[in-house]
Amino acid sequence: MALANYTDLQSEIALYLARSDLTAIIPDFIKLSEAKLQRRFKDVTPLSAGSNWLFTASPDVYLYGALLEAQPYLQDDARIATWAKIFEQVVAEVRHPDAGSNFANYTGLKLAIADWLARPDIDSNIPNFIELIEAKFQRKFKGVTSLSNTVTTNWLLTAHPDVYLYGSLLQAEPYLKDDARIQIWEQAVERLLAEVRLPDTASNFNNYTGLQASVADWLNRPDLTNAIPNFIQLAEAQFQRKFLDVTSLSASVDTNWLLTNHPDIYLYGTLLETAPYLKDDARVALWQNEYDRRIVSVRNPTSSGGFTTYTTLQATIADWLNRPDLANVIPTFISLAEKRLSRDLRIRQMLKVVTTTLAAADKTVELPSDYLQMRDLHINTNPIQVLEYQSPSNFYRNTNSTISGVPLQYTVLAQEFQFAPVPDGDYTLQMIYYAAPPALSSFNASNMFLANCPDLLLYGALSEAEPYLMNDPRIQVWASLYDRALSALTISDDQGEYGGSPLSISIATR
Repeated sequence: MALANYTDLQSEIALYLARSDLTAIIPDFIKLSEAKLQRRFKDVTPLSAGSNWLFTASPDVYLYGALLEAQPYLQDDARIATWAKIFEQVVAEVRHPDAGSNFANYTGLKLAIADWLARPDIDSNIPNFIELIEAKFQRKFKGVTSLSNTVTTNWLLTAHPDVYLYGSLLQAEPYLKDDARIQIWEQAVERLLAEVRLPDTASNFNNYTGLQASVADWLNRPDLTNAIPNFIQLAEAQFQRKFLDVTSLSASVDTNWLLTNHPDIYLYGTLLETAPYLKDDARVALWQNEYDRRIVSVRNPTSSGGFTTYTTLQATIADWLNRPDLANVIPTFISLAEKRLSRDLRIRQMLKVVTTTLAAADKTVELPSDYLQMRDLHINTNPIQVLEYQSPSNFYRNTNSTISGVPLQYTVLAQEFQFAPVPDGDYTLQMIYYAAPPALSSFNASNMFLANCPDLLLYGALSEAEPYLMNDPRIQVWASLYDRALSALTISDDQGEYGGSPLSISIATR
């Protein structure tokens, strides 16, 4: 049956209901449904007075709406759920565009909001919705004048009418209850707000004033403008712990080396200090990522002139660490690195020759104070007697340390050499051993480590800062550089000592 008029609609409803006892009250069902439709759509005139635009364009909305009003009479009729589903589907497709709706001015905006809301019963509240969202805009953006019948537009409506539309629609949420459109509008607002920019022509990174304007421009929170100097000061406190010579910006100190060379660090560092005010603002994570990515590339090279002395080595370590708060601990890092090198490194520059007397009946000789590892130990007899090293257990188990004679074996216990057999006379003992160089200090400007492997000393000292740097990714880099330099130096030393000639064994005679 074609639904051409009110009468046709009643007949179709009666056919769907198949309840002759309800035929007489079908006009009531239509009227009840129409009341809902009139709250939902504008200009829905009573169908009993003649057709209207809604019935003409969407007769199924009228049909299923009226059928649903029969629910109290149908009890648990399974058709109710089907009609409800169809009604929700078809009513969501109904649009009745308002020819006056546009975004050219305040009046057009109100009509556009009314058109999107499709709730004539709350049209009178639309100016309130606009005013509520404007209050948020004015906290977020600068220069947003309030719209009214006399102030018909502003820069935000002109440049971003969609922000005004979706923002105003969201303010209707208390009236819409569980309307699924709320979530769509909310997502649209969040996405669009992130794209809104009103560049401040005063913003730049030339000086303190320009930096404040830039921070305000990026924040887009006029309510926080007065706190921007505090944010800069908080960021500077972190900079000053991380870098040397970062002077605090102020009205009288309008720039420093960090702002001049790395304005992005100042910008993102300052923006991050606003996080407590921004709550779950997605920009905070973005700023954090940008700050972390860029901060590692900041360097303010020291003018110490290299690291050829203890003083310049400390300055270089401070420069690489970029942690002024650790300056007083750098001597400890160097001392620890020297001890590490004494354990790890064995090159010919560390070799030392010492000659001493092994007195008759004296089976021990005190270790040199700088002793690290023996390279060669022999007695200057004719022929030369090379002494064989024995572990302490083997020395006492396998040698006769009580008889007298020319010493043949030795071991090391505590701080002394022990020999077997016990010397039967005075012998000249010559040792070639790896010696630890004198430690660097204010009284000892250089040593073998600094002169021959300054890179190892540098990387070793930097690695010793790990307990203070915690999860600093540079630690792994420095450790890798230390290992690589140690390996390269050891190979180079071997090649320098033995050259390209094959090794051969010769017997020394006198």
